[in-house]
Amino acid sequence: MGAEKVVIDTNVLLSALRWGGLPWALLDELIKNEFEILISDKQLLELERVMTYERLGILIEDRKEFMDFLHEIGTIVSTNIKLQVVTADVDDNIFLETAVEYGASFIVSGDRHLTELKSFKGIEILKPREFLIRMLNRKQ
Repeated sequence: MGAEKVVIDTNVLLSALRWGGLPWALLDELIKNEFEILISDKQLLELERVMTYERLGILIEDRKEFMDFLHEIGTIVSTNIKLQVVTADVDDNIFLETAVEYGASFIVSGDRHLTELKSFKGIEILKPREFLIRMLNRKQ
């Protein structure tokens, strides 16, 4: 059996880049614990677009460096399935599509449209803090 697979929502990745803290600690723990971080090409496009928002104040060099980092730590995938589970924000379906198609065990998100689902097709959907607590409990 290979590494456990996880999908991390764009909002968590952006928070890690912009503010560090708990989202950055989450990325660090995923890497240390050898999780396979699945990132879809659709998510990368969304991330590139959102990082250009002026209100976030992310410098071009930081955007490039972060994208390089994600390519280094993540497994970049293309999805073929199309799901219509989240109707309030259809863009959130890309995380479900990636997780289902590539067999992820977890989706980590701060987005209530996803976290309110709690799970989908056996995939647990957790907030970053919940996921970190779960990982720390596993170590004990």
